[in-house]
Amino acid sequence: MISMNESDTSSVSGLIDSLSLALSEAPASVSTTEMQAVQATERFVVIRIAGESFAISMSSLLEIQRFPTLTPLPGIADWLLGVTNFHGDVLSVVDPRPLLGFDRLTTTDKSHRLIVLQSSQSPLELGLVVDSTLGVRAIRADSIRPPHGNLSGSISRYLRGVCEFQDNLLAVLDIEQLISDLTIHST
Repeated sequence: MISMNESDTSSVSGLIDSLSLALSEAPASVSTTEMQAVQATERFVVIRIAGESFAISMSSLLEIQRFPTLTPLPGIADWLLGVTNFHGDVLSVVDPRPLLGFDRLTTTDKSHRLIVLQSSQSPLELGLVVDSTLGVRAIRADSIRPPHGNLSGSISRYLRGVCEFQDNLLAVLDIEQLISDLTIHST
């Protein structure tokens, strides 16, 4: 049994009183609206491709690496740069520029990054070459708006929507659509 003297008892009583007061002043529960706002936030990695900023959902992201050594393949699509070793597996490395309506990547250097992605719909993994990564950002689902109706070209097919980022519009990529299309083209 632990013995307490009178000063210990008063300290414990004071602590209990302080906690009771804090709990009584705290809101009884979090409002449904506050809870929905927290649940409706998704994390994205912000990247640069062809000088433009894009966001990719962290739920699709497996890894970010330095640009690897590639093994080129003959007679392949212009968006497929080649393959590389990814933890003992063969990983297709994709240049997203032609798919998004930009000129194909002509040279790569150590500043480029490889974003390794996986579809939630299939076990397919692929590497996406990007100019750079700008960080991670939490984006509320209700702040992602559909792309403008007058957006033309192949980029519109791969956009989930747009949102504001550092006083500019940030294009949110639809990785599931991109991976699905690349799977269809490669079969």
